[in-house]
Amino acid sequence: MRHYITARYLERTLGKNGAVNVIAKMPRVLSLSVERDIGPAARFLLQQTALGREGAAKAIVRWPRVLGLSVAGNLAPTWSYLEEELALGSTVGRCRLIVSELVLTAPMVSALEATA
Repeated sequence: MRHYITARYLERTLGKNGAVNVIAKMPRVLSLSVERDIGPAARFLLQQTALGREGAAKAIVRWPRVLGLSVAGNLAPTWSYLEEELALGSTVGRCRLIVSELVLTAPMVSALEATA
């Protein structure tokens, strides 16, 4: 039953093509809990970053592993670190935008994920 719930959530959140791509790249996503894993990660990307809905969806499709990461243990501290390191006197909003653009365009992250 969990597989069905997860697949439906991904389809509603990412669209049919996005859900298919995520499942193809990371089949184990179907075993993740929407309440414990996928939902919190997706909400973090939507609410705490400047990615916006479309950007968050692109990031998830590009790097589906993000859905299995702990918000408190990984996503939030990593995001905070990147914001602090890139701030350099910028406003928080501008910094979030810079980090968001890096997340969407960083080929190095894609290359690292491909080798992992």
